[in-house]
This record gives sequence, structure tokens and C-alpha cells, in this order.
Amino acid sequence: MSKKSLNKKIYRLHLDIIKELNNSHIFIQKTREILNNEIHQLKNGSDNVDRTYTVPSRKGKLFTKEAFRTDIELKQILITITERDLFENFIVTNVSKFENYLLKTLSEVILEFPEKLKINTPGLKAYKSVPIDLVTGSKSVNEIFQKAVADRINHISYATPQKYFDFFEEVTGCPTNDQEFSDFLEIKATRDLLVHNDKVINKIYLEKAGKNKRGKINQKIPIDSEYFDFTIATMKRVSGIIRREMNKIFGDI
Repeated sequence: MSKKSLNKKIYRLHLDIIKELNNSHIFIQKTREILNNEIHQLKNGSDNVDRTYTVPSRKGKLFTKEAFRTDIELKQILITITERDLFENFIVTNVSKFENYLLKTLSEVILEFPEKLKINTPGLKAYKSVPIDLVTGSKSVNEIFQKAVADRINHISYATPQKYFDFFEEVTGCPTNDQEFSDFLEIKATRDLLVHNDKVINKIYLEKAGKNKRGKINQKIPIDSEYFDFTIATMKRVSGIIRREMNKIFGDI
């Protein structure tokens, strides 16, 4: 694969993640319109009349009518989803997709430049030998190398965000000192709170977010439409910077 071919692959990865991020924003816009209309329709619902809703069950049937909610309760459910849950869930999803984009970019560069497999940065264990399982289960040297790259990338994915970016910069040549990269570290730290700590700020978040922290210890991390827009814009900008720098290194396509 030529450098120009590599550049085209990185460009395609960039276009794909931008589309994914924009799609999520468009989806939330349209979904909130629908939910807000439904909330409006429920504004005069009864306080104490239960309605029956079908929910999944494993008691011999695929569905069973067991869930009961008043219109007031349903309205509150929809408000919570509209004002909070949609944003939280898509932040989790989008960060995962963006991390996958970063890992794919790393992988493509290492596959093009095999010597980069040996690159190491402070705080990351050096990759000095290929696990025997990768060798015995492969049919060719090329297959072994591809599996070794995947194995290395998998290990890098578990590194702390800053160490990960240090490695990314060393391998790709793309500087990661722009403010947007620092902002992404905070977004990723917020995602970790959503997944692992019930949105409560802890010491791990403060360490990861650094000067970009958005609250104090034991506070709930704030999530709203403005912050969600910020996450989308930040990840798109980081991808744009990577695309720009890769274009400088590997040549304009």
C-alpha cells in the first residue's frame, strides 16, 4: 500500500466518523421533536388512571401486559429521556465510536509502516515479542503481522487517555497538544462516569479531566443539550486536525 493509499484510507475513516457524529445529532433533534409533541399531548392526562403497556418477559411468553403507568408517570418518563437520557446515551455511544476511529487510524499507519509496531512511549509496556498463539494460528507471516498489530492496538486501548494520545502522536506524527484533544480527554472522562460511577464525580475523573474538569468531588456531572453539542463539535474537530496533519505527512489526495 502506498502512502497515498494510506492517506485515502485515513480520509475515509475521517469522513465516516464525521457522518456518524452528525447522524447522532440529527437523530436526537428529530427524536426530541417527537417526544416533546407526545409530552404536550399528555399535559392533561389523568393523575391516577393506570394504562397498561406490554413489556418483555421470560415467563413463557415474548410479551406480557404487566407494566402500568399513569399519563403523569409516562410524561415524566418522556421528559427525563428528552432532557437527559438521550444525551447521556449518545455520549457513551459516540465516544466509543470515536475511540474505534482513533484505533483504526493507528492500525492503518502501523500496517503501512511495520517498524512502528516497536514504538513505545512512557507508561506503556513495550511490544517486544509476538504471543505464540498468534503464530500457531496463522497461515503466513503477513497474517501473523496483522494479528500482532491488532494485539498491540488492543493493549493500547486500555492505556490512560493521555498515554494513549502520547502513543498516537508518536506513531502517526500528528501533534495532540491542541485544546480540542484536551477537551476530548474530559469528554472521555465524563463517559466513564456515565458508565461506571452513576454520573458522580470522583478522583479518577478529576485526574483524567485535569484543568477541564466540570465539577467537584461527589457532585453529579452536568449533562445537557449544550454539552452534547460540545462533544460532537470537539470530536469532529479532533478528527479534522488528524486529517489535516495526515495530509501534510502522507501527501494531498
